[in-house]
Amino acid sequence: ISVNGVERLDAVYTEKMKHLEDETWALFPGSSLNPPLLELGKIRCQDSAKELGVTEGDIISWEKL
Repeated sequence: ISVNGVERLDAVYTEKMKHLEDETWALFPGSSLNPPLLELGKIRCQDSAKELGVTEGDIISWEKL
């Protein structure tokens, strides 16, 4: 996962977050439709955006490994 072009962390793609350990960063299908948008979050973290240090307007990107 990169923020504004700077690599920041690794995340796991999942459709079932309950299968991941606490503190794992997850990339998962959100509730948005057409097209389905992915969301990023840390399992059991109250404010993943704050922990990652992102603000409105930042560009978060990823590549499949």
